[in-house]
Amino acid sequence: MLLVGDAAILVETWLGEGFYHAVASGRMAAEAIILSERENREDLSYYSNLIHSAFNPQFTSARKLSLGVNLLPLINVLVLSSSPTLQQMIIDLLRGETSPTQIWERLKREFPSLTWNILMGK
Repeated sequence: MLLVGDAAILVETWLGEGFYHAVASGRMAAEAIILSERENREDLSYYSNLIHSAFNPQFTSARKLSLGVNLLPLINVLVLSSSPTLQQMIIDLLRGETSPTQIWERLKREFPSLTWNILMGK
């Protein structure tokens, strides 16, 4: 038995989005079943490997973003309200134009300049 989508707890923790993960994991489950039939084996661990490599980096980044936003909500509201760059990053994430991993990597890269701009009121 292979679990997909919500049944496999493939829901992104920050936004709660899961439709993409349900469809993608369904496709991956089908691939794993076809491969196991083709190679005449009962082992479906290939599916677990596909899921892990496809979603783990995104879910890890989403958890970090969620923790950062939810840990200090008042500070985050103040920071977001004073940073057009951060606002655009969140909008891009909500539109699906960027991923949690891309946001997290960008925040790590640009943290000093973002912090400076916020402190200087830019």
